[in-house]
Amino acid sequence: MEVRIPLDTVEKIHQFIYDHLDEKYKGIVDPSGMDALKERVADSPALQDIFKL
Repeated sequence: MEVRIPLDTVEKIHQFIYDHLDEKYKGIVDPSGMDALKERVADSPALQDIFKL
């Protein structure tokens, strides 16, 4: 059985975690990380097997 993770689901989880972080940790987590992941998935057939765009 093949399971592919929708990137919008990953983005929602990422945003939820960021929104609920204590202020002292927000400087550590880069909210633009999702943009980088989307670019990598778009350029990588191997990652496209894991994530749905």
